[in-house]
Amino acid sequence: MRAKNKSLFLNFISSAVFFLIFRFGLDFFVNWEEFNLAFLSGVLALVFSPKFMTTPDVKNPKVLMKWIFMKGHKEV
Repeated sequence: MRAKNKSLFLNFISSAVFFLIFRFGLDFFVNWEEFNLAFLSGVLALVFSPKFMTTPDVKNPKVLMKWIFMKGHKEV
C-alpha cells in the first residue's frame, strides 16, 4: 500500500471512529434533533481526530500523525 493511500485510509477511519463516538455519546446525554447531533458530531470529529500526512520525499515516503493532544509529529 502506498503511503498516500495509507494516510487517506487512516484519516477516514479515525474520523469515522470519532464521529461515531461523539454521535452516540451525545445522543445518550442530550435529546436533540438528528441534524444537530450529526452536525455537532462532525465538527467535534474534525477537531479531535488525528491527522495523517505523508512526507514529500519521493524515495522514502513516511506517514506522519499530528494530533491535538501530542506535541509535534509522530511517525506511523
